[in-house]
Amino acid sequence: ATSRSSAHLEPPLRSAHHLQCARVTPRLDRTKRRRPAMPANSFALARVAERAGRYDDMAEFMKARVETGRPLSSEERDMFSAAFKNSLTERRQAVRMAHFAAETESQDGRSHNAELALGYKSKVVAELQQICNKVLALLQERLPPRAP
Repeated sequence: ATSRSSAHLEPPLRSAHHLQCARVTPRLDRTKRRRPAMPANSFALARVAERAGRYDDMAEFMKARVETGRPLSSEERDMFSAAFKNSLTERRQAVRMAHFAAETESQDGRSHNAELALGYKSKVVAELQQICNKVLALLQERLPPRAP
């Protein structure tokens, strides 16, 4: 019984041509891995980033997809919108919380902490502006000429 099972697990004999092709295949696989992200890969990665709650990454993947120049499908347009919307939403909430913290610290007489909170708020506002500028540039320069 053991000889049958071990014989069944042995790999089949291969021809010289098959072995030569097998040596070439790993080289091709390495070449494929080095290619930059293609549109389909960018979209797939954006989906993974969305599931992980990494909206900044999702936005970058969708930006890469838009920059390929091919028109976006309906699903891709939705993903583009959701990526940037969620990226902005996180920061808008942070601005509100920093503003509230600055007010609270100021009312409690801790002006130094209030200044720190306002400094953080201005940092987040700058990030919001940067994201808005990025999405506006994509909308103005890349998407309308290719809209179906």
